[in-house]
Amino acid sequence: MNPTSKNIAYDTSWEGIRVPCIGTKNIWNLFEAINMFDTDIYKEIKNKKAKDRNKKFAESVYNE
Repeated sequence: MNPTSKNIAYDTSWEGIRVPCIGTKNIWNLFEAINMFDTDIYKEIKNKKAKDRNKKFAESVYNE
């Protein structure tokens, strides 16, 4: 989750990880294109609204 002012990870109440290098939309497209990510997780990343992301979701993405 990218800790920028437009991202949920910026909120001081956010308890998940903060990984700025993987916060841009284009990087998810690259990871999926080179088969670095499971397609289902990629779709979840692309479709989930910021307000619906939580620590468990962030950890599952990071673990993938």
